[in-house]
Amino acid sequence: MIKRVLCICGMALMGLPFLASSSELALDEQVVTRYVQSLREILPVLQTVERSEPVWDGALADGLPPLLELAQVERGSELYRQLNNLTQKYGFAGLEQWNALGQHIWLTRLYIQEREDLDMVYEQLDALEVALRDNTRQYSTAELEQLLRTFQESKTHILRLIATRSDVPPVQAHLGDLDAAIATLE
Repeated sequence: MIKRVLCICGMALMGLPFLASSSELALDEQVVTRYVQSLREILPVLQTVERSEPVWDGALADGLPPLLELAQVERGSELYRQLNNLTQKYGFAGLEQWNALGQHIWLTRLYIQEREDLDMVYEQLDALEVALRDNTRQYSTAELEQLLRTFQESKTHILRLIATRSDVPPVQAHLGDLDAAIATLE
């Protein structure tokens, strides 16, 4: 059973990015439209940055673009100023707000893509957690604590994706544009 538990937890965590699930702006049609429009100017700037630079996080799930690691972009640098100005041009407070909103949009995009599997994995995690608690004698205290911690992390992560369910309509309306944006980054 422990192999099955670890396999399910691995499935739940494998390939799913740990992205911010909140944004200061609520996702609505207008905000998503402004974000998608901004990509037309921002993506060409991002493509000028070499993929080997530490500002890229390329280890994301299929269906998500490589992310710009804002912590790695020096605040006063030319790249930062250029990106910040472009985001403000589209009505965002700055690069940080644009990035947080973008992460939420891409997280919602991932939910749309994976919603059936996510619901199934979440249900399996619930069932396995009950079975694990019923068979606690099979495991040492350390193993049990680790497994329960892994369960909780997996469920929390999946819930963050499922929580984007209410944001599906405005993102769904722009799936073609978002997919086209991903294609330009590959």
